[in-house]
Formats: sequence, structure tokens, C-alpha cells
Amino acid sequence: MNTKFYTYKGPCILAEFMANVPGGSELELTLPQHDSVLADVHIAHACAPHLANEADIVYFSGTVNQARQFKSRAGYCLVHPHLINQLQGFSGVVLPSLAPKADFARILNALYQMRSLEPLQSPTDFTGVRCAPNVVIGAQAVIGKNTHIGANSVIGAGVSIGENCLIGAGTVIEATIIGDNCVIGHNSVIGSNGFSTAHSQSKHQPQTQISLFHMGDVRVGDIVHIGSNATIDRGLFESTYIGAQTHIDNLVQIGHNTHIGKNCSLAAQVGISGSCQLGDNVKMGGKAALADHVNMGASSILAAGSASMRDIPAGEMWSGVPARPIKRHMREMASLRQLAKGKKHDSDK
Repeated sequence: MNTKFYTYKGPCILAEFMANVPGGSELELTLPQHDSVLADVHIAHACAPHLANEADIVYFSGTVNQARQFKSRAGYCLVHPHLINQLQGFSGVVLPSLAPKADFARILNALYQMRSLEPLQSPTDFTGVRCAPNVVIGAQAVIGKNTHIGANSVIGAGVSIGENCLIGAGTVIEATIIGDNCVIGHNSVIGSNGFSTAHSQSKHQPQTQISLFHMGDVRVGDIVHIGSNATIDRGLFESTYIGAQTHIDNLVQIGHNTHIGKNCSLAAQVGISGSCQLGDNVKMGGKAALADHVNMGASSILAAGSASMRDIPAGEMWSGVPARPIKRHMREMASLRQLAKGKKHDSDK
């Protein structure tokens, strides 16, 4: 956790948390020994399995086969009762929950919050930085020389902006580290909370969704151009990354944990879901989209208006919905046109 961006409110005593959580927790601790276990559980952090230590809590909500392969150094794991006996490789304390991700979200949200902007910094505190009216700069933010920040922008606590950057008016940047010589257009939002929700199955209220607090960041390389009204979400536990010399057009959405390589080009209204990986020199046409966890190899291209739910190999061009290699897509479209012509002729007889 980067303390420049976030405030830590832990540790969390699990028994007290369960007694006070709004809406009621879905933990289903039915074994007799759990009462004594709960009294002693002090959770230091809620995090991803591969990042966890003995005092941390994680959750598991996958398949039986995935449960058998699950490994983590975490001390505690929330899991559905049906899968408890399948976590053969986990040596910590298993906590049964009817909604593991929802309970994990509640604990995560209780442990962390965004750091306050205060005490605010004055634009005059920075050497060689020009700020238009009504710019707000949070505590411990760092801004390099010859950077210009447009009116009504907000630079969050701990944010780092390199030298020779241009930040457009009305832009909000939080939990972000930006390199040198970057341009960010007007009204863009960099480093906002990502889109990750958990469904609560509480008996105490109708089914609801709980947003997970994201405690990662955004890292932007040198000479990156980001257009107006673009949004880049910070990672859940790690970074969303934009490689050097990448150009991102207006109205582009980039989801949490996504890694974009160097010298990529994303045209207007591109939508990239969370945890995608784009190699160097990738191109995406206008309104192209990627489902979550999709990879695009180096120098691959996704044509305008296409949507891919599968990995695109390096050097290939794909198109269509769902996307497939462009030559195959063109053949399919040609066959459909011929079929349509044949049906038209038959109806004319």
C-alpha cells in the first residue's frame, strides 16, 4: 500500500468487524472452535493471494479444480462452505462464507481509504510550474518543472507528475505516477477507483452489489498522450500501466490492472476491460473493445468497431463481433452477401 495515496485504518479485529458491519456479514462460522478463533483474528491487510502474508486475508470463489490448485501464504481465506475441503494446498485458517467476495470487499473497504487532499499545497510551492485558476493540489504531490496545469484540475495527494507535462482543464488525477513530457486532455480522470463489484446475498436486506476499494495505482510512461474525457482506472492491488510514447484518443476507457505496452495507439471510444495485456506497437480502431483478461500480442491490430473476447496473436489483424482474423471475417461477410443475394433472387421468381 502506498501511504502517499491511501490511509490505513487497520488492523481489523474480525469479531468486532462482524458485529458492526453495515447490512450484516455473510460469514457462516458454524464449527464450535470458531468462536475462539474469531476472538484472536487480527487482519493486517486484505490483498491478492500472491501478495499475502501470514496476517492477511484473501478470498477464493473459483471452481473445484481451481480450489485444489489454490496456494497463498495468507493466514486466512474466505471460501464458500462447499469448497472448504478442496483447498488442499492452503495451510491457513479457512473462514466459510456464503458470499466470499462480498465479505472480502467489506473487510477491504474497512481497512483503507483515499488519503485526504489536506493540507493543500499552493501552486507557488513548485518551481517552474504554471497553474491556471482554481487548481487544487493535494498533500505530498510532486510536480516537475515546466509543467502546466489547466483550470479547475485536481491533483490528488501523493500524485507525481514529471517535467514538461501539459494537464488539461478540469482533469482529476489521483493515485498516479506520470513520467516526463506527457499530455493529458481536458476533463480526463486518471487513477479513479476501478470497476469491481461483489454480489451480497445478505438475509437482512435485498441483494446488493458492493464495490471493492482499489488500493493500486496508475503508472504512465514518458511522452504519453492522453486525449480529453479519457478515464484510466487504478489497479486493485497493483498497477494499471501505460507504456512510453503511447497515444490514447478522446473518450477512451481503460480498466483496472491493464498493462499497455510502448508506442501503442488507441483511437476514440476504445473500451478496454480490466486485466488486459497489450504488447508494444498495438493499434485499436475507434470503438474497438476488449473483454476482461484478453491479451493482444505485439504489433497486433483490432479494427474499428470490433470486440474481442479471445487473445489476439502478435502481428495479426482481427475484426468483427466477435473478433476473428480479418481475412476469415471478410470471407464470412462475402459468403453472407452471396447468400443474401441468392435469397433475394428466389423471392423475385
